[in-house]
Amino acid sequence: DGVLPTCRRCAQRQEQCDRPEAKSKFVLYTPNSSLSRSHPPEIHHSNPVERHSHSAAQGTSNVEHNNLQVPDPINPRTDLGNQVVAGLLHHYIEHLAAWYDLCERDRPFELLVPIRALDLPVLFNAIIAFSAQHMTLSDSRYEVISTIYHSACIHGLLSGLSDFDPGLQEDYLVAACLLRSFEILKADSRQEQRHLLGAYRFSSTEEIDMISAGLLQAGAWNYLREEITVALECRRPVRLTINLDIRTVGPQPESMHANTITYILARVINYCFNRGSTNQQEDSNHDEWTSLKGDLTYWKEGLPTSYEPYSRASKEGNVFPSAWYLRPWHIAAAEYYLTAQTLLLLHNSDTVLDVKNVEGLCGIAYTNESKAARVNAFGPMAFYPKQREGLKQLLLTSSLEVGWPVHRILEDLETFWHR
Repeated sequence: DGVLPTCRRCAQRQEQCDRPEAKSKFVLYTPNSSLSRSHPPEIHHSNPVERHSHSAAQGTSNVEHNNLQVPDPINPRTDLGNQVVAGLLHHYIEHLAAWYDLCERDRPFELLVPIRALDLPVLFNAIIAFSAQHMTLSDSRYEVISTIYHSACIHGLLSGLSDFDPGLQEDYLVAACLLRSFEILKADSRQEQRHLLGAYRFSSTEEIDMISAGLLQAGAWNYLREEITVALECRRPVRLTINLDIRTVGPQPESMHANTITYILARVINYCFNRGSTNQQEDSNHDEWTSLKGDLTYWKEGLPTSYEPYSRASKEGNVFPSAWYLRPWHIAAAEYYLTAQTLLLLHNSDTVLDVKNVEGLCGIAYTNESKAARVNAFGPMAFYPKQREGLKQLLLTSSLEVGWPVHRILEDLETFWHR
């Protein structure tokens, strides 16, 4: 209505409120989100006619939303003519790909996936949707971009699955992984996303050789880790579609041990959260518990010395026991091992929970500043109900650093603590 609100401070001083004309500022990608908030770069656009002509030359249809141009997805190379989209791809490469390369020595999500995405719209749209959703956590203007590219990716997935090309199996699996993270960042992970589940199941219908290394295997391991994160938060079984005999695995890359404990933890979760009625045969339950406990011991005893902490020196501000590790996959492996141990102890009436496991996991997450490993720790930390203030602070600090929604985890913890 053109009426400006009354400035309370000026009214109290009986002064005229002088409001200078606001200058438009446009925020594009910057590697440090805190810099985006404090020193947003100014972009001086030409007049609307010139902007329209430039868009037409690119072959894109742009919709302006709060000063960010939102391109309608056409194809990756055309879309990348838009500076915002180009910045989002860069954001994925520099900051988000490491989440998926947590246990991958060859870093396929950083080095290979962006190259393949340049010629595969489904994969490209998944990357931009995920990257934009991550940026939305610090700048809400990116939400429209994330929604547009998410819808385009889902449409492409469903179309592709109706006429599936086996040569694109790994690409569809990677796209499903990226969209799973999109859902987690959007705090939709507790809802049933049937299109993603269908995409994952369809792209993994052919048995995957999990002993080998490649993008297909990396996608399968990542989807399993995402399943574990949600399963621990929701106290539900994991949708486990891979098979691995850990006792027959021959010599493997050092990082493979982290994938092996991922598989063991998934089986432990299914044992603990997929229990039937009290009429189940106790002997069968005990045999399965013993088998899982034996697998944990076998895995632990077969670890290279590089998986041990290189120091336990206290880190300033850490209320938990400190433990310093060499590589991100060492951190993830230690956290998963402690989580599996704790779950088995909680689901056996003859054993007692070792609080040191709980403190140890939180200490590992606090000591080591690998953002990829901290993302991986949110599921295990959501499961642990103890160490209130230290755990709350760790969750909040980690959430700010990596852009991960923890409000539902904190709500669950508060509910547990006050019941």
